[in-house]
Amino acid sequence: MDYNGEDYRFLKIKDAILSINQKVSFVGVILEVGSPKQSKGTDSFCTIKVTDESHTKDGISVNIFAESMEKLPYIVSVGDIILLSHVVMKAHNKQAYALFNKKFSSFALYDGKGGEDFLPYQVSSRFFVRDQDKRIIAAVRKWLLNFQFKEDSKKFLLLREIKDGQRINMACKLLKVSGWPLFGMELMLHQPRSVRIGSILRVIIDKGIEKHILHLLKIGKWVKLQNVLCQVDAGLWFGVLTHFTRLRYVPTNDNLIVERQRSYDERLSWEHSRMPYWCFPWTSEVTDIDYSEDGPFVTLKDVLTHSQVTAKFKCVVRVVAALPWRSEDFCSPLGHYRIRLTLEDPTARIHAFVYAEDGEKLFGGYPFVDVLKRKINKLLGVAVSDGQEIKDAPRNPPWVQCCLKSYYIDRNDIWGSRQYRIFDTKISG
Repeated sequence: MDYNGEDYRFLKIKDAILSINQKVSFVGVILEVGSPKQSKGTDSFCTIKVTDESHTKDGISVNIFAESMEKLPYIVSVGDIILLSHVVMKAHNKQAYALFNKKFSSFALYDGKGGEDFLPYQVSSRFFVRDQDKRIIAAVRKWLLNFQFKEDSKKFLLLREIKDGQRINMACKLLKVSGWPLFGMELMLHQPRSVRIGSILRVIIDKGIEKHILHLLKIGKWVKLQNVLCQVDAGLWFGVLTHFTRLRYVPTNDNLIVERQRSYDERLSWEHSRMPYWCFPWTSEVTDIDYSEDGPFVTLKDVLTHSQVTAKFKCVVRVVAALPWRSEDFCSPLGHYRIRLTLEDPTARIHAFVYAEDGEKLFGGYPFVDVLKRKINKLLGVAVSDGQEIKDAPRNPPWVQCCLKSYYIDRNDIWGSRQYRIFDTKISG
């Protein structure tokens, strides 16, 4: 990009950051988008990060203030181009940033490298389109064709490395947007009835910022998310996109994505490739299985997408809930076990039933209620001290082996009535 001649007023970012406390104008490619917020006063503001060919290492932050949320930039896609006029360069902790002042600054947003015209799709009230802007946007798009942002992969964690309450950066693929957006750490194959390997993290969006985030979510695209809050609820991990979260889409040839792809390919060659990373090097010894048929462990997503209605599987899962929850209610009035367990692994969560003789196998017959309670607590990861449950302590269900079989209860609707049942599995001890 060359901003000479009639374009003299637009600086390259490397020059703009040297102009502290001065008004400057520059053009940048949007790398990250933050959620709009309300300032301590009456203004709304948001932060974006932009770059150009002169400053590709870290990019530069731009803090934009406006009278309302509606007047802030509504960025259609990360990778779009923003033209900024008369922003003031500031510095904080020796880090330069640009400050957009609603009284005299202006902006215009253009489609990124796939753009075919030179009309901005949004402009601020003080912006005036100039003929020379076309040449600048064309130059930026040309540079974008071969641009790849370089970043330290150590900044981005795998799901097996996260902790409750921690804010992390993650590289993932967007699989689904419904009630909850669904992100997959590492590579996730989003195809009906196909084998899936990797880990899934369900993500919710903080109240009040949904409309500013949802339009940026593109199914099937790799994305880097910065400052995602990780939490555990009822034994299930989920992420939260907050006002502090930053979003950046990346191409499949991005170095970090290539690294994730290589890790996925290596995992495919492992003997136990369907086992969750969390349980390596092996599962807990809480359960034993007596399933005699050979075959690999499979994921719960494999179970859900299996081509046959009735089948048998070996899985590695966590038991995160039991219904009924009181051990004295596990049997019917006739004395038969009837329990519904909620199982999860990194790919899915399902309900599996424990009936009659399968319950006898699981619990070792019909032990006293206190023994039954101790066994189910061990399976659910309930914290105990001196044999007593620790009130309000978080649960940590162990990774256990179990045998599952699928079946149907309605011959007229075999797929719609398919259910799952635990068998040939025993709680040790």
